[in-house]
Amino acid sequence: MEYGIEAPVISISGKNHIYVKFPLYQYEPMFNIKTVIAHYDRAPNSMGANDNSMVVYCMLEWATRLFKMQTFHNIRLIFTDGEELSEKGVSSQGSYDLALLFKKLNIVNDDIFIFDSMGR
Repeated sequence: MEYGIEAPVISISGKNHIYVKFPLYQYEPMFNIKTVIAHYDRAPNSMGANDNSMVVYCMLEWATRLFKMQTFHNIRLIFTDGEELSEKGVSSQGSYDLALLFKKLNIVNDDIFIFDSMGR
């Protein structure tokens, strides 16, 4: 990412999620972390902007502003892969395995916000 922001890929069950890694000083353990999630993959033949591309753009812009903050914000940004529903059901979606990982890592007290289909 631009501005030196780290964005490691978290590969789980063939899905590649992107985690925006902010400096540690931007987190204050006294307060809950706000986890903001949006999927970056698109369904075939979708219109793009109406299939979450606009959310991804807005979150990337927000990430650059958060990164420049000199104080804490307690925000975690994750872009998920494999969110388009298939005939295999909800357990085949990328966020399902990500939620299992959160539970395994004891990430259970975050405030979680999921943005989808922000478009026209």
